Amino acid sequence: SGGDAHIYREIVVVHPNPEVIAGVLCTLKKVGLLSGVDAPDNRNAVAKYTDVRHAYGEGNKLSSVASVLKSLEIAGLLSGDDAKANFDAVVEHAFPSLLLGALKHNDYKDLIYDDDAQANFKAVVGHENPASIAKALCTLKKAGLLSGVDAQANFKAVVGHSSPYWLNKAIKMLNKENLLSSYDGASDGAQANFKAVVGHKNPEVIAKALCTLKNAGLLAGEDAQIYRDIVVAHEKPNDVAHALATLKNNNLLSGDDAQANRDAVVGHPNLIALYKAFVVDGSSVGFLAGKDAQANFNAVIGQG
Repeated sequence: SGGDAHIYREIVVVHPNPEVIAGVLCTLKKVGLLSGVDAPDNRNAVAKYTDVRHAYGEGNKLSSVASVLKSLEIAGLLSGDDAKANFDAVVEHAFPSLLLGALKHNDYKDLIYDDDAQANFKAVVGHENPASIAKALCTLKKAGLLSGVDAQANFKAVVGHSSPYWLNKAIKMLNKENLLSSYDGASDGAQANFKAVVGHKNPEVIAKALCTLKNAGLLAGEDAQIYRDIVVAHEKPNDVAHALATLKNNNLLSGDDAQANRDAVVGHPNLIALYKAFVVDGSSVGFLAGKDAQANFNAVIGQG
């Protein structure tokens, strides 16, 4: 209805996907984006999508735009002061299917329907890898790391990371091993683990190393941060983590020689060779166990 009704009828009639374009126009009308001075630009912005498939071959580009706009409407992000900017960000997005993929993530509603919805959406829609950013933020939110004193710093660290794909994999790995929540009495370890990963150029490598340390019980005691710092600073994080885990599993990181043993491993120039020396027939049990464990270790490490 209204003076522009014939314009919308014509758009729908001539469009190759009339059902979808009609739905988009209804959504825009519902939120007020088809009234006022911006109405012609807004309707033309969606009507221009007449191509059947886009560059990635993931379906109709208009359908992706339509689904994203519908999600924003439900979340209230197509009304208010940011409505026009949000709309423009979607219709001008180079690959709306990637944006839709981010919004389809099971937990994305936790981001788009909370008090920080606008900031969360802006971070995702403006990123070249929206899916990885969305997934990473969702995981952090569920883990409680997007609230509290470190919330803003954590958010910025994710959004500004140079390798969002690998960061998301690292965060997913930490979460799977309960390293982003309380574990084994280490209630303050979650933030430290995230910080170790997000601050490293190879976040997935550090995540694997932290998982190795955790499974050996090295992230639960009072020296947990010492071991985090070791793997973060070491040029071969996984190798040093496995070597330290071997020592821990054979009680060589406790007692009077604990620090000396740790330092000897961390400073060793060939950790792979060292690890192979520890392991006999697939197991270190025996060689690094019993009353001769320390003497055997000293012999291998070249000290004592």
